[in-house]
Amino acid sequence: MYEKCLDAVIIDREDAGEADAYVFLYTQELGKIKARAKSVRKITSRLASHLQPGNLSRIRLVGKSEDSKFFQLVDALLVKKLCLPLDILQFVKGLTLDHEPDEKLWNVFLGGGAGKRQILQVLGWDPEHAWCSYCDLKSVRYFSETSQSFACYACVRRVDQNEVLYEI
Repeated sequence: MYEKCLDAVIIDREDAGEADAYVFLYTQELGKIKARAKSVRKITSRLASHLQPGNLSRIRLVGKSEDSKFFQLVDALLVKKLCLPLDILQFVKGLTLDHEPDEKLWNVFLGGGAGKRQILQVLGWDPEHAWCSYCDLKSVRYFSETSQSFACYACVRRVDQNEVLYEI
């Protein structure tokens, strides 16, 4: 059995079963991870308030081994609430890979007030140096998560309807 205590930004929570939930976390050492939290949706749960999206919490994870990809979250303590809107957290959840830590992204989280442009820049898609994928215009306004490309205001109608599109 492997146990690890670390700080994590709570990105999202998804229901799992009757009272459990999967919690998406971003940590400095492990990057984005998904952990199961038992009974967190019960009214008497002591973990629920510490695992709200946008919180920086000190967590304890348990896994089968040190290189385990599946964790159970067994304890959490709120360190502070970060000024991160939910749409920014969903943006990061969609763009980052599991178990790929990024020191710069972690620092952006701790600095608070991160915007989509700043997150794209840290992840390697700098909007300042991007062109529209359709007309090569330098002024981009939208980013497609699906195709990982940029579009300008005039070309946004040409983007496929099934693509996840963010205004930046």
